[in-house]
Amino acid sequence: MKILLLLSVIGAVLLFLGGAFFFLIVHPAWMLVDCSKSELPGKKKTIWIIAMLVGWPLAGMVYGFLRKENRLIRNVSLAGIILTVLLTIVIIYGALSMSNDTRRQVSQAQAQISRLDWSSVTQTHKAEMEKTLAGFRREVDSKKVYVNLRVNGDLAELLTVYLKDGSLSDKEIEDWVDSVNQRYQLDSDRLHKRLEQLKSN
Repeated sequence: MKILLLLSVIGAVLLFLGGAFFFLIVHPAWMLVDCSKSELPGKKKTIWIIAMLVGWPLAGMVYGFLRKENRLIRNVSLAGIILTVLLTIVIIYGALSMSNDTRRQVSQAQAQISRLDWSSVTQTHKAEMEKTLAGFRREVDSKKVYVNLRVNGDLAELLTVYLKDGSLSDKEIEDWVDSVNQRYQLDSDRLHKRLEQLKSN
């Protein structure tokens, strides 16, 4: 059963890579050759060739779809357009889902912070913690494309792990604040592994 599953995964990956190679390299080159040999007027042909070079590979798909006299090229190009639209939808949906998950993790951390007894924490650390958490939340809400959603989500969950016992030590605050300030340099895989180890303890 495991072997069949592994073979299925390998097959799916190879199919994806093959399709990507075809529509990113082979198909655009094919459309360029077809356009250069077509009977299009010189000016129109030049415009299409420039468009395909600049808008690689999407312009090639559009050109192929408009080639009504060649059914094969038209159908292959239509398939490429459909796959591109579907892939775009999947990517957008995935990004939005990650953003919502990260926002939920941050909200959970904020809710736990609000119930904390700060009597054992210095005022300096408390102020630093609140400032960092507020800035962290603003960054997650901003949906900026350069924000690493996985790192932000793991950092929020790291805070909830520290808060598991209902308290937060100065050392834990310093560690979390330092991690947030260095999040652009953090190795996301290493941070995720560290979080899983803390959760299992």
